Amino acid sequence: MTQAAAPKKLKNADRQQVLTKVLAVLKKKYKASPPKQSRPVLETMLFGVLLEDVPYAQAEKSLDRLLKSFFDLNEIRVSSVAEIEEALDGLPSAGWRGLRIREILQYSFEKFFAFDLEPLRRKTLEQVEKSLDKIKHLTHFTREFTLLHCMGAHSIPLDQSSHELLGWLGVATPDNHKAAADELRAAVRKADVPTFFHLVHSLASEPAFHGAFRLKPSEKAAGGGDPGSAVERLNAMLASGGKRPVAKTIRKPSKPAAESRPARKSGSGNARKVAKAKPARSSKRK
Repeated sequence: MTQAAAPKKLKNADRQQVLTKVLAVLKKKYKASPPKQSRPVLETMLFGVLLEDVPYAQAEKSLDRLLKSFFDLNEIRVSSVAEIEEALDGLPSAGWRGLRIREILQYSFEKFFAFDLEPLRRKTLEQVEKSLDKIKHLTHFTREFTLLHCMGAHSIPLDQSSHELLGWLGVATPDNHKAAADELRAAVRKADVPTFFHLVHSLASEPAFHGAFRLKPSEKAAGGGDPGSAVERLNAMLASGGKRPVAKTIRKPSKPAAESRPARKSGSGNARKVAKAKPARSSKRK
């Protein structure tokens, strides 16, 4: 039995070169300047919940609809997950998002007796990380998104769709979320993270490319896609609009069909055509 090949190891310098070329391609499709983030800490976290694996514009509309559907944040906190889910109609996994939103509001209310997490800005990064870790069901993406935009941390928000894209490109470990984030943090400068996040998330969350970058188990075992062909494959994927090229199969020529006999005509009932019997020869001699 043949053993599976060991996962590819990409040097940090090589990863930086590939990412530079990839981002140059994405800048042609999406605006290079990321949207400005000026929300308070609590609202940033709520937006992060809605932005995970979702296009930016759709997440903004969902947050606006959520805030308008309830009297205030306390009403959202005491509402059922089903009621919050209804306000998030149209988002994937709306129930899970509703649960996370409610847990964030519950933490803020119990910790500060208010719906205000601005005191976190006055704490050290280590203290903020410990505080965020206490929030139930908080995902890696929302956590890092908050640290990036509210605390100025060198954080890489990485949701499932972005992780799949970067694994497909071969620039991040595809089967380990934390390892992938650490690799990318070492390859992307702190000042470049907002642009990097914006471009990668824009492509990964675009509905037309949903599932297009998902790796097969054998590709994951091999360490992801080939970084040497990342730009070429990315351009091909963008040109196809998200459709993977179908492998061509060589078909064997079909055997010539045997000549079929003409079908007998069947009459009505039990009537069948019977061949006329030849008259028997007489045994008498002339």
